[in-house]
Amino acid sequence: HACWMNQTDSQTVSLMISSEEALLTDSNDRAKKRSPLPLIGEILSLLTVGLLGYTILLALKLRGIVSWGFWWISIPLYTVLFILLILTQSKTLTLQIPLIARLAWLISLVSIIVFVSLLHLELTGDYIPPASVLFIPLWFMVASLFILAIFGLLKAICGNAKTSRKNFMSFLVLGGIILVLVPFLLLLQLRIDNAIRVSWTIVFTPLWIVDGLVLITSLILLLFTIGARESAIFTIFQLVTLVCIVPASVAFEILLVLYLNGSKLDLLIVTAPIVLMELLLVTCGVSVRIGKHRSVRHKV
Repeated sequence: HACWMNQTDSQTVSLMISSEEALLTDSNDRAKKRSPLPLIGEILSLLTVGLLGYTILLALKLRGIVSWGFWWISIPLYTVLFILLILTQSKTLTLQIPLIARLAWLISLVSIIVFVSLLHLELTGDYIPPASVLFIPLWFMVASLFILAIFGLLKAICGNAKTSRKNFMSFLVLGGIILVLVPFLLLLQLRIDNAIRVSWTIVFTPLWIVDGLVLITSLILLLFTIGARESAIFTIFQLVTLVCIVPASVAFEILLVLYLNGSKLDLLIVTAPIVLMELLLVTCGVSVRIGKHRSVRHKV
């Protein structure tokens, strides 16, 4: 009787372990099948909302309208960044997004947190780092994103024909933008350190080149999307939003250059275009999730 009981208990434990393994496998299969686009849309919206709140409060602080400390006005940004750090570990992203992409995203978030913290230390006067130290987090972020772009291009070249075209174009645009941003960061760092004596117009020229590349790419994708909506990479609304972001970006850069050159412009006017950009990015992130739900309902 004791032997029979031991055998029964052993079989029960084996069945329980098998059931738990089956449930875990089923859960992982569902996570793999679940598209990461809705979560990516939420991440984009959250990040932009944090940047929007921080931009508005920072402009009001520099304008003298609010007397809060720089650390207080950065609470919305820090809160969103830490939430995004937690979302990065979600099962959907862990199973569907490559490790190098998640590492690049993680490095980017940490770099933003460190950069904002160093900037606040300088603004409060507690610690005034040289530009070579202040820009270290940004260089880490650019390097990680560039490695991600190279990895994505190589994977797209070696991947299947169905997804290679979409991935190749996405990572090619990312790599091109990063290559143009490198001269901007270098010129900006040298200009802040007074190592070079060039006008702010020259410093911001690479950004205008990026704006031109983004506008041309968006218009080309928009034309293809109108002609082939079923196989399009982005929705028409997302591309129109991106096209509208470019003029706002150019307007902000021009106003900022004029302000840095000594023009007496109100900071609220200077930051108005970037607030508009961030509002457009919020709608773009929301449209990613809505568009995915619509495509799922269409398939059903």
